[in-house]
Amino acid sequence: MFAAELNAHPLHDRLGTDYRPFPRRQERDAWNALSESKRAQLLNLAEESGQGYPMVTATQFIAFCRTGDRMAYEKPYFARRNRLMGAALADILYLLEDKLDRVSPLIARRV
Repeated sequence: MFAAELNAHPLHDRLGTDYRPFPRRQERDAWNALSESKRAQLLNLAEESGQGYPMVTATQFIAFCRTGDRMAYEKPYFARRNRLMGAALADILYLLEDKLDRVSPLIARRV
């Protein structure tokens, strides 16, 4: 039922062609309008990326598929995702090239 709904009404049709979850890097007014608490949160996530990115292994995923227990897989997955997102957004917010350097290898590998 859900798949039929999505097929009948593709997401891009609903969101429109101009939808972006975040402003572009050049749209400085939008980034500068973020509250100090949001800025601090993004910078904290970016700093955590300096600790590296947790590995998400095939073994963890297979165990999830076999047992249905998501925790062993989701914990490193979301930690990795949050650090990656934080580093990328902090780079955009503060124009910190070193944060983007931490993100680039992961994006290139499509992890």
